[in-house]
Amino acid sequence: MYLEVDGLVYPLLPVAKDSFIFRRRDSIVWIDFFRDREGEVARMSYALRQLTKASVNNGSSEQQ
Repeated sequence: MYLEVDGLVYPLLPVAKDSFIFRRRDSIVWIDFFRDREGEVARMSYALRQLTKASVNNGSSEQQ
C-alpha cells in the first residue's frame, strides 16, 4: 500500500492490523485506520490528526 502526500508517494510498512508507518524526510510517521461495526474503514489517524472518510474524500484538511 502507498500514500501520496504533497505529490510524493511513500510506501506504507505494516506494523499491526490497520496500522502502518512510513518515512517522510527524517521522521517516521504512524497511520492507523479505524473500522466501524461493519468492518469498513470509517476514519484514520495520520500524524496525530484524525480524519473521517468523508473529509478525505472531499479533500478537506479539517481536524476531526
